[in-house]
Amino acid sequence: MCNRIETYQPYSFSQLGQRESQQDSRFPDCDTPQEQCRTFVVCDGVGGEACGEIASRIVADT
Repeated sequence: MCNRIETYQPYSFSQLGQRESQQDSRFPDCDTPQEQCRTFVVCDGVGGEACGEIASRIVADT
């Protein structure tokens, strides 16, 4: 018996909502997908707190 693995092109979108800036991050960035990447990460910002975008980007990048 052979198990079939299906693959999909990653896709995401974000919505600013009521915040002044987007603090959420994702990996991989869908603008530059990485073919061998099998991990997808979504990092929520810190609800409008200072440097939330930096915190989520650090986590997504590492």
